[in-house]
Amino acid sequence: MAKKVLIVYAHESPASFNAAAKDAAVASLTAQGCTVEVSDLYAMKFKAAATTEDITGGVKDAENFCYAKEIKLASEEGRLAEDIKKEQEKLKEADLVIFQFPMYWSSVPAIMKGWMDRVLGFAYAQEKRYSEGIFKDKKAMLSFTTDCPESVYSDTGINGDINVTLWPLQVFAPQIFWDPATGSPESRSSMLEGWRTRLQNLCGEATMYFAPLDYFDKEKGFLLKPEVKEKYASKECGLTVGIHMGKPLPANSQTKARV
Repeated sequence: MAKKVLIVYAHESPASFNAAAKDAAVASLTAQGCTVEVSDLYAMKFKAAATTEDITGGVKDAENFCYAKEIKLASEEGRLAEDIKKEQEKLKEADLVIFQFPMYWSSVPAIMKGWMDRVLGFAYAQEKRYSEGIFKDKKAMLSFTTDCPESVYSDTGINGDINVTLWPLQVFAPQIFWDPATGSPESRSSMLEGWRTRLQNLCGEATMYFAPLDYFDKEKGFLLKPEVKEKYASKECGLTVGIHMGKPLPANSQTKARV
């Protein structure tokens, strides 16, 4: 089991199912000997907007401001806002990161998206990403609630296949709590018990499959290399949900780990 866990949590109500899921994770992981830290974004009043205020000492090119470039440079020079620095230190220390949230508009809440935009900027580099990125040895997963039953996010449901929605946000298969608000107290208790059980061996799980960086030719716009395309040409499905090569999508590839 991971020694240090960071839970990035986004829900305002301490009486919510998300709060219960977060508390269950803290209790279960702590009992296993992990050090668990929670970034309660609403309680912290975390700033969601990525702006020039995130950089101390002014920006280098105010006329042609590019947040990604400026935040990268500010990180290298130690000129980031204090709230970003604190979250980056938590992230650097963590072996496992769990994002706990209610799904909003088929995505994360704005405050959590802001955390991703502002905190993860220092990690981006064209030449070192995905399987070669600075976080390649860390694990991360989504744990979230929906306001609808599972059928709505099926491959014939009105919102479309959840596997497409989740690409490419995760490392471990997600923990999805389908529509707990309309369920019985017994069903919600069962959901939480299932979560506690999974947490017992979370870091022993296989991770989701993503194509490694060396599958792509950086000199040709990071397209799949010819030899990789040839290797998968006879396969029934595409490589991944996002890199489908014009083939059918791999079934359940974003909700179940490939073994």
